[in-house]
Amino acid sequence: MKLQLRKSFQTLFILLIFVGIIVTEWVFVYENVGYGIMLALFMVLAIYTVVSVTQPNRHFSDSAESLALLPLYILFTSSLPWFFIDQQFLIPAVYSLIIVLCGWYIYEKDISLTEIGFKKDNLLGYILLRMYRNTNRNYRVLHSFACTCISYL
Repeated sequence: MKLQLRKSFQTLFILLIFVGIIVTEWVFVYENVGYGIMLALFMVLAIYTVVSVTQPNRHFSDSAESLALLPLYILFTSSLPWFFIDQQFLIPAVYSLIIVLCGWYIYEKDISLTEIGFKKDNLLGYILLRMYRNTNRNYRVLHSFACTCISYL
């Protein structure tokens, strides 16, 4: 009975995170940017508080921490003082922070790069080909890498 209740709580909490992300995005885009930023901050704090206070299993904590990256993304893109950075460096700076967060997560969870879809064979060739295709759109290299990292988490 206790195990069933714990699984129900974990499922409900993950669903609440999804609903919270949807509501936060809606408030951020359609209502008020300030309220959206505050909701994203409180959501990240709530996720990490629940994961820390309850003693969840590994899969639940991994899922909750992965979902916490989305509100963190909202916070990084909207609330940091980006006006210090020239506009042409804004998108690469944001995506660099997201890549660092994803890399830190991968390092902390001791995930091998082959587990998330990276192939070691001809890696340099793939990197050079991707950079060649995006020479006029440099920020897209960081964007595609950040999206790849986030999608595999």
